[in-house]
Amino acid sequence: MNQPCTLPGGTAQAGPASHAPYLPPVPRPPHDPLTLVLNGRLGWQALPGKPPAVPAATIGPLGECGALALLPLPGSGRTLWEASGSFGGLALPRHLALASLGPCQQALLLFDARGRRLLRFDPCACAFTDTFCLRPQDPRLPAGPATLAANCGRLYLADPAARRVVVLNAATGAARGVWRAPLATPPCDAGSRLDDWQPAALAVAPNGDIWVGDRMHGLLLRFAASGCVLERHDGFGAVAALAATCDGRLLVAAEGAEAVVCYDPATRRRLDPPQRPADLAGAFAPLPLTVHADGSVDLSALCSPPCAAPCVFDPSGTLLEDPPDAPPDAWPATGTWHSQALDSGISDCVWDRIVLGASLPAHTRLAIDVLTAETALQPADLFDSGDWQPALALHPEPDGTTAFDGVDYMLRARPGRFLWLRVRLDGNGTATPSLACLAIDFPRISWRRYLPAIFGAEPVSAEFTDRWLALFDRQFRDIESRIDGQARLFDPLSAPAGGRQDFLGFLAGWLGLGSGLSALPLARQRAFIRHAARAFAWRGTPRGLTHTLYLFLGLQRWCGYGADAAACVPCATAIPERFRWRPPRLLLEHYILRRWLFLGFGRLSDNARLWGERIVNRSRLGADESARLGVTQLKTAQDPWRDPFHVYAHRLSVFVPAACVREPALARALAQLLKADVPAHVQATLVPVAPRFRIGVQAMLGLDAVIGYRAAPVTLDAMKLGRATVLGGTDRDDGARALRVGTRRVGMDTTMQ
Repeated sequence: MNQPCTLPGGTAQAGPASHAPYLPPVPRPPHDPLTLVLNGRLGWQALPGKPPAVPAATIGPLGECGALALLPLPGSGRTLWEASGSFGGLALPRHLALASLGPCQQALLLFDARGRRLLRFDPCACAFTDTFCLRPQDPRLPAGPATLAANCGRLYLADPAARRVVVLNAATGAARGVWRAPLATPPCDAGSRLDDWQPAALAVAPNGDIWVGDRMHGLLLRFAASGCVLERHDGFGAVAALAATCDGRLLVAAEGAEAVVCYDPATRRRLDPPQRPADLAGAFAPLPLTVHADGSVDLSALCSPPCAAPCVFDPSGTLLEDPPDAPPDAWPATGTWHSQALDSGISDCVWDRIVLGASLPAHTRLAIDVLTAETALQPADLFDSGDWQPALALHPEPDGTTAFDGVDYMLRARPGRFLWLRVRLDGNGTATPSLACLAIDFPRISWRRYLPAIFGAEPVSAEFTDRWLALFDRQFRDIESRIDGQARLFDPLSAPAGGRQDFLGFLAGWLGLGSGLSALPLARQRAFIRHAARAFAWRGTPRGLTHTLYLFLGLQRWCGYGADAAACVPCATAIPERFRWRPPRLLLEHYILRRWLFLGFGRLSDNARLWGERIVNRSRLGADESARLGVTQLKTAQDPWRDPFHVYAHRLSVFVPAACVREPALARALAQLLKADVPAHVQATLVPVAPRFRIGVQAMLGLDAVIGYRAAPVTLDAMKLGRATVLGGTDRDDGARALRVGTRRVGMDTTMQ
C-alpha cells in the first residue's frame, strides 16, 4: 500500500546489483488498487476553458507547492507592477544597488533624486552616509530620478534626463565610462542607428552583461561590460522597470501597461505572465533586506549588530519612525475548477475513494463532485450535465484554520472508464482554502470477495457490505503502508534525522559512531553512516583511518575514490575508480622520517640527522652530563639499542583543513573519531593545515608577492639547503670554485668561506 499524496512506486529493474527481491511489492490489482495522484508537482490536469458566466482564472495553482486555491483579485496585495520597480519585492528598487567590493565585502548604494546625493549604507551606524565626496553639482551624478545597478565592482547609473548611462568604480567613485546612444545596434543595418535614446531601466544578466531599457523607442539593449551593444529587442513600450531572473529571463514593466511582461531573450518569446510575486520567488536570488510596496526598505538585518526593531528607510535614505503597512490581499467569494478526463483504462471501472490533503481557514468550504462515463465527453457536455454526484464537502472549525491530511472518502458514482472532478472553493474574502494534493484509488477491491456470495446478491447489499468492510480495509492498508515503508528507516539516505524520530542518530549509535556526527552537515552524515560499515574490516589500519577521514571531510563524494572491498566482507562491493584525481594524503607515519647519517654512505641534506643521545633524551647513570634533573628522562620501557627505531615508531600525523578544528563541535567530533579508529598504542598528532597563498585575501600580486626572483647563493651557517637557496653558479675571481652537488666534494678541491 502506498502513502497518499506521494509518487506511486515503480517496478525495479532486476540486474546484477538489483535489490528488487528485498523491496515491498508494488500495489496493483488483484490485491491492491491503483492510485492516480494530482498535485502541483505532477500536475493538476485542469480542463482547458471555463464554464459559461464564470470569471476566468478564479482558481489555479498558488504558492511554491502549487496548491489549488482561489487566485487573489487583481490589484490586491503585492503585485509585480509596483512604482518602485522592485516587482513585488523580488528585486531591489531602482534607486538602490548592492555592489560587491571584494570577497565578503558588499556596499549598499542609494541615489537620492531630490537631494541629488549618492549615499552608502553604514552598518555600524545603521544609517546612510555620503560617499565618494561627491557634491550635488558633480557632473557624474544624474540630474533627476535614476536607476542603479552594480556588477563586478562597477556602478551603473541610468540617467534618462541626460540620455546617458554613467559607469563608476563602486569602491572609489572614479568614472569608468559614459554610454551614449549607440551608433549601431544588431543587426547593424541601415535602420539600427539610434540618434537619441532615454535609458530608464537597468538589469544585470547572470553572465554579467547589462540590460538597458530605452523608454523612447521601447527597446531592450544588452551591453557588454566594455560598452559594446550585443543584442537588440523591440516592442516593449515605455520601459519603466527591468529585472533579470537567475535563468536569464527578463521581467519588463512598461508605463501604461496592465501586466508585467515575462520575456525570454534566448528564444525571443513572451512567456505566460505570472500572477503574483510568489509565483517567481524561486527564480530570483534571495535579498538580504526586505522591500516594501512603496519602495522603502528594512535594513535591520544589515546593521552590525543586527537590530531587533525594524529599520526602514524611504527612497531618500531617511529613517522612518513607523514601517509602512503591507497592502491587504482580497480574494473572490467562490470559484470552480474542472479536471480533464481521468482515464482508468478499465471498462466499467468502479472508482473506489478520494484521499486528499487540504487546509481550510475559518468560514471557508471545499466541495468535490464527480462524474463518470464509459466514453469521453466534450467540455460543453460536462458543464451542462446534470449527472454530477457529490463526493465530499469539508468545513473547518469555527475558531481557526483546519488541516485535513490524508482524509479519505468513498465514492458513490456509477461505473465508468472515465472520471471528471469538479472542485468548488468558497472563501471568506480575506483568506482562501487550498487543496494541496488529491489521490484517487481505483478499481474498488473489497473484502467482500472473501465472504459468501449472498452478501453481494443485490446491488444495495453489495454497496453496504463494501462500505462497511472499507472501514477495516482502510486500517489494514495503513498498517501495510507502515510495514512497506519501514525499510526507509534503516537506510541512511532516507532515515529521518532530528526530532522525535531520529533514526539516523540511532543508526550511528548502532555502528558505534557516537553523537559526534551531529556537527557535520546532514548530507555528509548520511554518506558517512552509509560507508562506515565497509571500514570495519580495516579498522585500526592506515587504510581504514584514511577511508574514515575521507568520509568525515566529504572527499568521498567529489573525488569518486573509495577503498577496495575487504576480502573478509563478501557482501561489500568495490567502488570503481572513475576519476583521475586522487584526494590528498591525510596521514603521515613518522617511521618514514628516519633519515639517519650512516658512516660511509650518508648524504648531507637538510632532513638528515646525526644520531646521538639528545634524540631520545634517555638518562644513564654513571655517565657525565647524561642524567640531569628536569632535562633527561628515566625510561624503563623499550631496548636502548633500538632507540633509533622507537623514536618514530607508533606515531603519525593527521593533516586536516584548519576549518575542521576552528569550530568546537567539529573539533570534538574529529577527536572522537581519531580516538575510536587509531589503535591504543599509536600516538596521533592532529595538524591543522591553513591555506597559504590566497590571491585577494592573504597575498596580492604586486603588493606582497614576488614572482620570478632568483634565490640567494649558499652561505655556510646562514642558509639551509632546499630553503630558497641555489647550488652552483660561476667560479669566483679569487680562484675558489663554487659549490656544486654531484661534481665536487667537500674537502677535496672546494674552498668554503
